[in-house]
Amino acid sequence: MQRRRGPNDFVEHGETTWTMNSTLGTMTILFEWAEVTRGVLALANPMGIVSNVRLLTDEGDLLTPAQTLLELNFTVHELDWQTVVASKLESWRRAAAPGSSPRALREKAPIARRAASGRTSTALAFSMAGA
Repeated sequence: MQRRRGPNDFVEHGETTWTMNSTLGTMTILFEWAEVTRGVLALANPMGIVSNVRLLTDEGDLLTPAQTLLELNFTVHELDWQTVVASKLESWRRAAAPGSSPRALREKAPIARRAASGRTSTALAFSMAGA
């Protein structure tokens, strides 16, 4: 997605979804990002992280929504999402450059469809275990 800051100035922004499969089912975390400047990415809304994960205290009590959001923020900061998104943005820019092949333009897929790597599972599991 693009957002116009000025007549000739666009900011890339979007959302990404990371998933992890476990014996408990598929866990998902979704968040919005924005490119502050070329190659520099940040969470667009740290309070808007969405997940199907419910976290428990060591005593087995559910964390409050605010506590869960804080843990999800820690989790997002452990993910390598900025590298993944920056790489995808750069490949899109190359594909959109004059002289790009039609095949390269067809391969532009939403970042949210990218399958999570093993690194993601480790980071998410670590954060959940530490809750």
